[in-house]
Amino acid sequence: MTFRRMPPPSRRPSEPPEPPEPPLQVVEVVSAGETVWQADAPPEVALAVTEVLGLQIRLLRQMPLPSTLLCSFAHGGGRVALCTESLPAVLGDPPTPAFVGPEVDALALAAEHDRACEATVRAWCAKKPGWRLTGREAIGSLGHAVAPLGWTTGQVLAGLGLRLDEVWS
Repeated sequence: MTFRRMPPPSRRPSEPPEPPEPPLQVVEVVSAGETVWQADAPPEVALAVTEVLGLQIRLLRQMPLPSTLLCSFAHGGGRVALCTESLPAVLGDPPTPAFVGPEVDALALAAEHDRACEATVRAWCAKKPGWRLTGREAIGSLGHAVAPLGWTTGQVLAGLGLRLDEVWS
C-alpha cells in the first residue's frame, strides 16, 4: 500500500473565498513610563487586554459580568488567575492558583503600598488552594491605616511582577 499526499481540494467558482485570518498586531501598554505588556496578538485580544490594563483594578469587581485575568510571572514560568467572582471551569492541569474576589483587592493594596513583589506572589500562590489572602496579610505589619490609591490593573500587575496574557468574561 502506498500513501501519497493529495493536493488540497480546489474550491468551486461559485463558493466565496475563505476570509483571511485577522493580522496580528504588536500592542504595547506603557504605564508610568514602563512597558507593562507587549505582544503580538489578534486585534480583539489586544483590545481586551489593553482596555483592562488601563482600568482601575477595583472597578473590575463592579462590572456586570465576572471576569478572569490569566497572568504569567514576568521572570520565570508559572501562571496565576485573578477572578472577580468565582473560579472559571478550567484552570489547567495542574490547577492554576487563583485569587478570587476580595483577594484581588488585597493584591492591589499590596502593590500600591509596595508590600509585595513577584517572590511574594509566588509564596502566596504556594499556599493555594486552601488559603485566602486578606487585606491585613497583604499589607503586612504597617503601623498605620492604608487606603487604596486607585492604581490601574497595569500598574498593579507590574508592581506584582505579573503580565496579563488573557482576559476571560
